Amino acid sequence: MIGVVSHDAGGAEIISAWLKQKKIPFVVNLEGPALKIFTKKFSNLNHLNIEDIFKCNINYLLCGSSWESDLEKQCINKAKKENIKTIVYLDHWKNYQERFIFRQKLALPDEIWVGDEHAEKMVKKIFDSVYIKLVENEYFKEMKREILCIEKKMKTYALRTILYVCEPISDHSIKQYGSPNALGYTEESALEGFIEAYLKIYGSIENLVIRPHPSENKDKYNWILSHRLNNGNFTIGGDRPLMEEICEATVVAGCESMALVIALLAGKEVFSSIPKNCKESSLPFSEIINIHELIK
Repeated sequence: MIGVVSHDAGGAEIISAWLKQKKIPFVVNLEGPALKIFTKKFSNLNHLNIEDIFKCNINYLLCGSSWESDLEKQCINKAKKENIKTIVYLDHWKNYQERFIFRQKLALPDEIWVGDEHAEKMVKKIFDSVYIKLVENEYFKEMKREILCIEKKMKTYALRTILYVCEPISDHSIKQYGSPNALGYTEESALEGFIEAYLKIYGSIENLVIRPHPSENKDKYNWILSHRLNNGNFTIGGDRPLMEEICEATVVAGCESMALVIALLAGKEVFSSIPKNCKESSLPFSEIINIHELIK
């Protein structure tokens, strides 16, 4: 029996896929996007409060890592006091140290899992005192199966569709650096910059679907619908599963969203919208092209 604690979508997707594959009995404490993700995959979740999870004689605590919540960090500290082994499965390639800061101190687990060799090398440089384990990313395997299933049922679309996946960059920048524009761009300026660059290169946009991040308000990007750059069919997405919107797209773009990596698995043309002279993307995939580099 293991205890599972998760809030943000990224960690929840990977951990839930791993649990489904391994068929290990578990109890959970879930908040935010993680609750919706687990509920979709498991029909009978044993959802307990934190105190009751620690009374279940669990072998270890498996957590995601969150920007939006301190849930996992609080549970890691509590588990250590209870002498329960703690593991965190990292779901991305950036902001590793910040994911473990709780009340200005590091709340490190006993063990960190990563899904690929890129992440393994990066994490070992930062946390040399923690055991790092390479554990196959079952979520990627799950996505590949889902892509094949969707593509078999999918209609052929005549329009060249761009799916733009958003992230709450300003919120993260404020939390980490104290300024919404600390990186030199925000989610809004990155989106505008992408549209401007795309129009310079290709001349027009037939169909643009803007997908808000799960933590963002669905109306956050409505301003783009009447923007001066809108020369095509601009719509707000996010009402349907991510994989469906990726599979229907010709191009997928964004800053550092995991959705860009999933789009690569689906064989899509993938662009980064991070502006020039800013920090390079943390996504370690050469197939992701920065659209600004294509402008001569």
